[in-house]
Amino acid sequence: MRSQASGRYITTRHILLHRYLDLTQEPLLLSSPGSTLKNSSLFPSIFNVAAKAEIYVNATCGEEGPETFCKPSEPSRCSVCDSRSPDPGKRHHISNVLHLNSGRWWQSPSLARGHYEHVTILLDLNQVRK
Repeated sequence: MRSQASGRYITTRHILLHRYLDLTQEPLLLSSPGSTLKNSSLFPSIFNVAAKAEIYVNATCGEEGPETFCKPSEPSRCSVCDSRSPDPGKRHHISNVLHLNSGRWWQSPSLARGHYEHVTILLDLNQVRK
């Protein structure tokens, strides 16, 4: 791929190197007026790949009833999780990680319960259909 800027031809590799070395420079045209490096196929638009994903986990805090968990950053601040509670603030299902900015999260079981030092999370992006 070649682009013309300032009367000279440069390769995409040169554009990337130039942009890396001089970030104060205006974006260079890649193919047509209005098409900048930022909007090119080299830098596709950003999107949430997990939006239509399915997510699974082998253990969640409160699956078997109320369970106390503490935040590692604030050991004195503990709470109770309960997957069966009618209170959504106590349910910390794995599906919460797919909903950005919801204020909800997934909570692993407490290590105090013993056998949950290895938790497996599976994110299926549904890219291959059977």
